[in-house]
Amino acid sequence: MRAVLVLVLAVLLAALATAAPVDPAEAWRPMRPFMGTWKGTRAGTGGPVKVTRVYAPAPANHHLEITEKGGGSRAAVLGMVSLDPQRQVLVLRQFAADGSVSDVALDPGASTGDQIVFASPESDAARTRITYVRTGARNFVERVEHAAGGEPLVVVSETRFVRSD
Repeated sequence: MRAVLVLVLAVLLAALATAAPVDPAEAWRPMRPFMGTWKGTRAGTGGPVKVTRVYAPAPANHHLEITEKGGGSRAAVLGMVSLDPQRQVLVLRQFAADGSVSDVALDPGASTGDQIVFASPESDAARTRITYVRTGARNFVERVEHAAGGEPLVVVSETRFVRSD
């Protein structure tokens, strides 16, 4: 019995070691439709907030930089998307106004041709899920959800975007 268990473990480790790395061109495919400049409207406590969002390659072309301006603020880097070589998925790193940073990884199981889902691990005490839903060739909705302490996710922000370039 022990020999069988050791054999199974060896086969699994060999399979993981020889797993083909993700093709970077293929890994970036979900983000291609979002490249460019977008005008958006976000529901705010004082009424609708107009924003401009830009998805553009960073200078080294290894990251996708996300900048946003609006609601009375100057353009600022909102986040970066990069390919995580360990996890073999895209990771969205968001920068908050208070200086905090959160990382959410692409969830291939929840993502489809018209929807991209970035999520923190279910095991995190404070969870985040960011969903981009394409509602047309020139439109998408970004939904940001948060949960803490095992509670269900709650929508904290929804922004509707229209391509402006």
